[in-house]
Amino acid sequence: DLPESPGEQVIAQEAADWAAERHRKSLREEPDAVPFDEDQPLSLSLSPPRAFRIVHASVSLIGFGCPPEMIRLALSIHPEQVSEMDEDGNLPLHIAACAASAIGTSLGGDDDS
Repeated sequence: DLPESPGEQVIAQEAADWAAERHRKSLREEPDAVPFDEDQPLSLSLSPPRAFRIVHASVSLIGFGCPPEMIRLALSIHPEQVSEMDEDGNLPLHIAACAASAIGTSLGGDDDS
């Protein structure tokens, strides 16, 4: 592996700070923020809150310019998430493959002709 450049370290730190702030904000959100009518039964379509997993989140952003340094940082902080499924049963590898597949399709890849 090549040593990280100072620029990569700065980008990784900014990405980690941004992700940590988003996570803190999600924890501060009040459950009563959604309007609730006590006369109506709760809909079964309400889904439980999803856990934030930084490894899953960072690999899902591969096609949106997520720097590889952020993925490395996420993996170094939470290596256990590599084998952890999200609420949909996806591992980070599945999410990365889908993100890469979507990029190839949008760029005209997978041409069978």
